[in-house]
Amino acid sequence: MLISNLMNMKHMLKKIVAIVLLCSAAATSCDSFLDRQEDETMTFEKIWQQRSTTLQYFFNVMGYLPNDSQIFYYRPECGASDEGTCCWAWNAYQLINFGSWNASNLPHDNFNKYYQAIRDCNIFLKNVMSCSDPVVTQEDLTLWYNCARWARAYYYFLLMRDFGPVFLVGDEPMDFTASAAELARPRNTWEECVNYVVSEMEW
Repeated sequence: MLISNLMNMKHMLKKIVAIVLLCSAAATSCDSFLDRQEDETMTFEKIWQQRSTTLQYFFNVMGYLPNDSQIFYYRPECGASDEGTCCWAWNAYQLINFGSWNASNLPHDNFNKYYQAIRDCNIFLKNVMSCSDPVVTQEDLTLWYNCARWARAYYYFLLMRDFGPVFLVGDEPMDFTASAAELARPRNTWEECVNYVVSEMEW
């Protein structure tokens, strides 16, 4: 009995030693594999050298478009009329129902989001035609350019729908290294905003 127990313990000890050796071997063999090699840094200029990265930037520009198939989720204004109300209990809808929204708690405030989208559109429009990948055709570049230009006008329309006349920033991306005084500008008139959006959509 004692000999049997000793044999079992010896057998168990061999298993433990084998497992420890196996684990240590695995850990040391993975050591070099897990050492991360320095990646080549992506720069702004490199975006426009390949079709894949240019297309990624294009998808980013188009990614700000709202999902209008879920309009009741994204647009609480659907109940903002005398003859309609929305009974969902979410805070945004209650603000509309009770008329209690103001400048600091606008439901689904997308002001920053759409101006970021407009900035990304301007950057894309300024650089897309310089894509140097031989795989990209002129038709691709023209299509992406036109889609981004349309999207920029649509983002202005979405801002106007919520805020009335807005700032038209032009075709150049704003230089945020400039002072606040240099960046300050008055809002454009409603007529200027409408004419701009219509002209961009009809372009």
